[in-house]
Amino acid sequence: MYWVTAKNVAVSVPRWRSLSLFLRPPLRRRFFSFSPHTLCREQIRYLKERKFFATTAKKFKQPKSVPEEKDYVNIMWWKERMEFLRKPSSVLLAKRLTYCNLLGVDPSLRNGSLKEGTLNSEMLQFKSKFPREVLLCRVGDFYEAIGFDACILVEYAGLNPFGGLRSDSIPKAGCPVVNLRQTLDDLTRNGFSVCVVEEVQGPTQARARKSRFISGHAHPGSPYVFGLVGDDQDLDFPEPMPVVGISRSAKGYCIISVYETMKTYSVEDGLTEEAVVTKLRTYQCHHLFLHNSLKNNSSGTLRWGEFGEGGLLWGECNARQQEWLDGNPIDELLFKVKELYGLDDDIPFRNVTVVSENRPRPLHLGTATQIGAIPTEGIPCLLKVLLPPHCSGLPVLYIRDLLLNPPAYEISSDIQEACRLMMSVTCSIPDFTCISSAKLVKLLELREANHVEFCKIKSMVEEILQLYRNSELRAIVELLMDPTWVATGLKVDFDTLVNECGKISCRISEIISVHGESDQKISSYPIIPNDFFEDMELLWKGRVKRIHLEDAYAEVEKAADALSLAKISCLLFQE
Repeated sequence: MYWVTAKNVAVSVPRWRSLSLFLRPPLRRRFFSFSPHTLCREQIRYLKERKFFATTAKKFKQPKSVPEEKDYVNIMWWKERMEFLRKPSSVLLAKRLTYCNLLGVDPSLRNGSLKEGTLNSEMLQFKSKFPREVLLCRVGDFYEAIGFDACILVEYAGLNPFGGLRSDSIPKAGCPVVNLRQTLDDLTRNGFSVCVVEEVQGPTQARARKSRFISGHAHPGSPYVFGLVGDDQDLDFPEPMPVVGISRSAKGYCIISVYETMKTYSVEDGLTEEAVVTKLRTYQCHHLFLHNSLKNNSSGTLRWGEFGEGGLLWGECNARQQEWLDGNPIDELLFKVKELYGLDDDIPFRNVTVVSENRPRPLHLGTATQIGAIPTEGIPCLLKVLLPPHCSGLPVLYIRDLLLNPPAYEISSDIQEACRLMMSVTCSIPDFTCISSAKLVKLLELREANHVEFCKIKSMVEEILQLYRNSELRAIVELLMDPTWVATGLKVDFDTLVNECGKISCRISEIISVHGESDQKISSYPIIPNDFFEDMELLWKGRVKRIHLEDAYAEVEKAADALSLAKISCLLFQE
């Protein structure tokens, strides 16, 4: 014990002596004077002690396990998500997490190395760009996730952890490449955004790591990423979820809705507190941002919800995940959206706000819940009573919006008159093909619209042309122009609409084969089973007209001939 105490004192003496140099009062020249030799000795001693402390600081520097300040908020965000885990397997995985990096990976566990050049280090770099998105990294025939992301996959996507529940390995999970679409649907349905990282396909040098890149992002309401659509599949695409911002001014409350998929935003100002709460309960939002103007109230305090003012909205927002912003509400919200979705700053967003003063007030929250316009436990849904049982999708959403937010009286009159005309016409009425605008925008942007989607577009524009060409139905189209403008924010002239529909129909007919072509029959050879060629060619032949893919068709026919000759040669050799 005495020896330990003596050692500590011996080690601490130089530190105390150096500390005394800083604590003692400054020397005044008029009271003290040093000789050159004394001053030199003091400087040498001071430099030696400074060097000693610099060396000591390097030895006792802050460990790497402490997260950087910019990552701390995001790590705490993931820690909150881990507290909602309920499955026993995901709870056990969470016990092996560490909250010192954005992945939650403990470097001391097996396969947990974060050294430069490892896959984990590369995933950490991608994670730092989008810290609040689940990262799925392509590794061979699987999309893998580690740390926080692996726990999320096990909890919400129904996947099993890799390697079982071994306590000496980092949390790791994934899905086969063919199941990516289902995994994205499960994650986005539960409110998570996903960043998909692909690896560059092709030959690589021995022991060389494949290059990887971010191929796309899936978000709630927009779960599609490049490569998910099939050749003959009708992709199920949910309605997009907006990013919502709420502020307050002298006019009242203001709600801003930004749709990343459509690159649009709308502003509704002068709302009451009840109206804002009703709108929040009407549709889900991807992210909720609250402006600092909500904190200011007439009592002079900055505590939001105090003295009953803003209490209803405070209770609604407090139950959701939200972030605060300052400055101009529209500009700041658009900046947050571009940052959230990884968009460039120069990408424009179109204002689709339709200002209409001569309109009824929206339904009160109590009224909307009591009549079943908003889903409420114990109250029958009003829309299921008003609409046929088979009606779903866009018509239901449109009718619900009309009930909750009645349009201007002029627009309502146009809708009513169009319904009267439809009930009194003596000719057939088109089916009115319904297509999600967000789905079309996403697929056309990525150039992944398949034969099925182009056929839907062609059917939709031809139905509009059918209404126009029939004198009895033309008035219906004219009446629906203004309601369409209010619903979409696009003001289109009637003649322009008809002309553009005609051009779209002709252009699609020139490219795709709607009714099949006689020169696109499935290949057939007596020596090869027909099932082989059906599996290889049925998914793409008859989709695009041959004139646009003549070279590709020639190569396929040449390959089929070569296969047939090879089969014949093989049989002759066996004989």
